[in-house]
Amino acid sequence: MIFVMLTTRVVFSCLKNTWRFHYGRTTRRTTRVASSFLSTPYSTKCSTVENVDTLPIETKEEVSQSSTLPTTKLPGDERQAQEIIHNLSDEEKKKLKIIQYEYDLASMGPHPKIPSDVTDEMWLELLQVCENSSQRLKKLKFWYSTEKSRMADARKKERRRLLMEERRKEREEMGGVWNKILIHIRSQTMNKHYSNNLSNAILYGQHIVFDLDYDRFMKPQDIRRAAEQIQDGHGYNKVSKDPYHVVFCNARKQDQTMMQLAKYRQNQSYKSDSIEPYDLYTFTEKSYLDMYPKERIVYLSPNAPQVLKSYSNEDVYIIGAFVDQSDMKPRSYSKAKREGIRMAKLPLDQHLE
Repeated sequence: MIFVMLTTRVVFSCLKNTWRFHYGRTTRRTTRVASSFLSTPYSTKCSTVENVDTLPIETKEEVSQSSTLPTTKLPGDERQAQEIIHNLSDEEKKKLKIIQYEYDLASMGPHPKIPSDVTDEMWLELLQVCENSSQRLKKLKFWYSTEKSRMADARKKERRRLLMEERRKEREEMGGVWNKILIHIRSQTMNKHYSNNLSNAILYGQHIVFDLDYDRFMKPQDIRRAAEQIQDGHGYNKVSKDPYHVVFCNARKQDQTMMQLAKYRQNQSYKSDSIEPYDLYTFTEKSYLDMYPKERIVYLSPNAPQVLKSYSNEDVYIIGAFVDQSDMKPRSYSKAKREGIRMAKLPLDQHLE
């Protein structure tokens, strides 16, 4: 009986240590091993493949794909993240090296679900936002899934390019016959048309305001979702026959939401002779209380007691750029009540199930 108990205890201890090794748990054992690597540069600890020719064909393809993977990006400036990491305290540098060693341990598993490349911005988020190894592992898995989605989109784009090339060759074999009945309207022409509508909205359109004063209440993933929703709103607004003139209040350049919107703006594929839509919007650090009369302002809040039953062209509607998936407190309601302005909620319950 004693022998069976000892054997069971040894087996469970081995399983527990294996679990810690594969999933990078920050235990006493991991901390002791990591402390011996604190004086070693991270580049010497990363696992590399010295001879690719000795690997199987499948492994060669994975190595070649991982070497061309795009770098995962997060909100913020990469140079700013490098400066912050360079100016870390000794205790924070020690913690960062332990996090990097956890990344190495997670990459040694049979099927590691971690991104192939980690930027300085990502290391900084793992250091400042994630409180324990479990949260860091969850964040790495999220970045891994994002990376896989990007690779799938790249493969889809390549297949589409090959298909278009095949169709072009077929047309050439048929004598170069092209369809002259339906005129092709280029995207550059449509962008000029949308910019013209937004230019008219500056003079004659109704103003709608996005309040960007909620960065301190949101996590990085919520800030990304807020910027994506603002981008979606811009897409619907520019194709409208009567677009709004969009005003961004409390828009400070150092805030994460503004940095994310700037990244979307850099990704816009506009030609040099066309006007970018975001140049036709108003960005200001002022509050909407300093720009519009108080009696005309209506703050749209999901926690407002009254439902918006009628729409007025004379009112200025405020939308809080706040994603409350992690913070369910009525932030916009309390802000509107504190400022003494009218508030209303959209009748979504009456039209959506």
